[in-house]
Amino acid sequence: MAATQLNYHIDQNASYSTITLLPGLNEAQWSDIEKAGTDITGRLAAMRTPAVMVDLTPLNYMGSSMVAMIVRCWKNVQSNKGRIVVICNNDVVREVISLAGLTKVWPIVESREAALRELGVSASRSQGGEGGSDRLLAIAGIVAVVVGVVGAGLLLSQTGDRTLALGLLFGGSGLGFVLGLVTLMRSTDSSRYLGLAAVVGAVAVSVLGLINMNSVPPVAAEPPPAETAPEAAPAGAEAAGQTPPAAADPASRPIAGEEDK
Repeated sequence: MAATQLNYHIDQNASYSTITLLPGLNEAQWSDIEKAGTDITGRLAAMRTPAVMVDLTPLNYMGSSMVAMIVRCWKNVQSNKGRIVVICNNDVVREVISLAGLTKVWPIVESREAALRELGVSASRSQGGEGGSDRLLAIAGIVAVVVGVVGAGLLLSQTGDRTLALGLLFGGSGLGFVLGLVTLMRSTDSSRYLGLAAVVGAVAVSVLGLINMNSVPPVAAEPPPAETAPEAAPAGAEAAGQTPPAAADPASRPIAGEEDK
């Protein structure tokens, strides 16, 4: 099996580089591993005073040829006055490194956060890298969930535009869920906890919205129509003893023709 970049990854940014070795590299031929070492050292040589993390966490075994390749990368980094840190959380792989006498030469840590601290790279300097981008992604997800919470508050209080409240609720929670899920899938550091918080918060806000989206605000009861008051008699008519025309006795009206007699 050829040692292609499917069997190792190189991630570079302005502050440090990360070399991740994958299990498929154990099955590669010696010549292919040599080519992989040449590719890695060539890319590291372009950096001035490189800071390098060698991530072995995907491995549960490591052969001597891979140890030799790491030694080659280490010498290249040393020649440029750089530093190297090895990330290893597997006892078998750590034993292989120990038998080669390299635990006294390389700092061995169990996480990328510890490796960054060992290299003296702060989170603010690595914002352009993998860890910083994942953290920003998770924070954006939490902000989106907060927008959804604002929409839920407007919906429950029945104040303001109902359509706007639903848009904020489901738009914010939906975006927060997606950003949190992407962070969970990508991140391997503490950003995962922020991503998990965004996912859980988005689900909770969405459920609250589904429960309340069909609620209809109470409609105020209209007052009964006012009764029409009878037309008042002209002023002074009652005092003069006159009967209003509408109330006059029909029998008292003159018959047509008799008025001229």
